[in-house]
Amino acid sequence: MTRRSDRGQSEVVGEILAIGMVVIVVTTAGAYLLSDAASPDEETLAQVTVDVSEERIELAHAGGESVATTDLELTVAVNGTDQPGITWASGTVEDSDGDARFDPGERWVRSGLSLAPDARVRVTLADTDTGTLLLDRTVTVRVGR
Repeated sequence: MTRRSDRGQSEVVGEILAIGMVVIVVTTAGAYLLSDAASPDEETLAQVTVDVSEERIELAHAGGESVATTDLELTVAVNGTDQPGITWASGTVEDSDGDARFDPGERWVRSGLSLAPDARVRVTLADTDTGTLLLDRTVTVRVGR
């Protein structure tokens, strides 16, 4: 009578268990490392357009999230020179519902300016709460309104 050996089976089972443990460790480590990459940082999603004429600068909220007006930082440069007198606080929000937020459909206007025709005006608007740059656009002054 011949005797069978069960040694081959125990080696296969051991290898399968070892491979299973490696898969579990790699999957767990990968899920932990990728969890930060899967969640984007908080940012404001809003579409803001700009229109510049000789007498005024107008920013229109064309869609997206509303932003608290206290969190908005506006900078304007004309032909490369910063204009410290043109800030968010120096303009008015038209079509506003009075909630201290820049909402879709509202317009910010700074009038009473004397910009030279064909001047290059760079306008940047940032949400300081989230650090999101909402607008960075350089336009040429439009003659007339």
